[in-house]
Amino acid sequence: MKIIYLITKTEVGGAQVHLAYLLKEGKSRGFDMVVISRGNGWLKDKTESLGIRFIENPFFANSWNPVRHLLSVLFLRKIIKKEKPDIVHAHSGAAGFIGRIASFCLAKKVFTAHGWSFTKGTPLFRRVIAILAENIITPFTDKIITVSRNDYNLAKKKLIFSKNKLEVVWNGIDIPENVIYFLPKINEKIKILFIGRLVPPKEPVKILQAISQLRKEDWNRFEVSIIGTGKERVLIEDFLNKNGGGIEVKMLGDVPNERVGELYRSSHIFALPTRWEGFPMTIIEAMSYGLPVIASDVGGIKEAIGDGAGVLMKKGEEVSIMQNFFGKVIENPNFLLQISEKEKERVSKEFSSEVMCEKVFAVYDELIK
Repeated sequence: MKIIYLITKTEVGGAQVHLAYLLKEGKSRGFDMVVISRGNGWLKDKTESLGIRFIENPFFANSWNPVRHLLSVLFLRKIIKKEKPDIVHAHSGAAGFIGRIASFCLAKKVFTAHGWSFTKGTPLFRRVIAILAENIITPFTDKIITVSRNDYNLAKKKLIFSKNKLEVVWNGIDIPENVIYFLPKINEKIKILFIGRLVPPKEPVKILQAISQLRKEDWNRFEVSIIGTGKERVLIEDFLNKNGGGIEVKMLGDVPNERVGELYRSSHIFALPTRWEGFPMTIIEAMSYGLPVIASDVGGIKEAIGDGAGVLMKKGEEVSIMQNFFGKVIENPNFLLQISEKEKERVSKEFSSEVMCEKVFAVYDELIK
């Protein structure tokens, strides 16, 4: 089977990690694969380390420039004609739209939506444009994979021509071995971890706002590690300059994957305040390490968290909910052990990379048989 994968950017993120799992498993099955993207980031390195071809599309961008998009379509169509793939599988918004146009009548077209741009919480203008664009391109799509049931239901409601084209495949990960969760010791810093690009919809500054609502003498009980880069780093820095001089924050920037695993193991809480989401990889990664998760109840997050496995935060009430949660941890952290065990059990049953890849490849088999 020959597959061309399209994704807008190569910098590390949930969609890129998802695709890396497909590449690794596809390689083991002998698939002939090509990745087309823009930039020299994490995914390019991962692709080439697997011995899989990487082609740079210099025109890929989340841009409103129609000339750039036209050039991207022409660039892709030329490659697709030459490569003659069985499947063109696109990930992310720009690559998803442009890629499905470029592969018209040349291959079976699969699109994985890693969260819809018309989901609740996104700006109204963006929602309207996204609904129009997706309804234009859906009739020319063979299969749409959503990474959460929430996104599946949203697509059924908003996409007129999506009947019989939708499939839910939850994100999956490699389950780490020999994981033991340790409670914070007396007088040890309570370590909170946030991972995500420092751009909307992520709101890591709310973690600091929640800590600042505690008694000032408790601020130094916490150490907040923030992995990620982006233009909204300045919001965190401004808050600390104005309000949070006693809160210890480590701005770690982009971190290698092996280091991320170490941070999951050494932290006590994973916090994800966010305005909207699809189905974040970071949540199931944290859960796989037994790291208690507290996250906003948006998108498909509730499909991973619930029934004692993690804590959901009602949208708009994140600061007060985290304040109460952190206060409970200071008083008696033992309740975190039960959360940890339930999370590990859920991830091992439902969110392994093997299950995810098997379901995606079953979609390919169905289309080309």
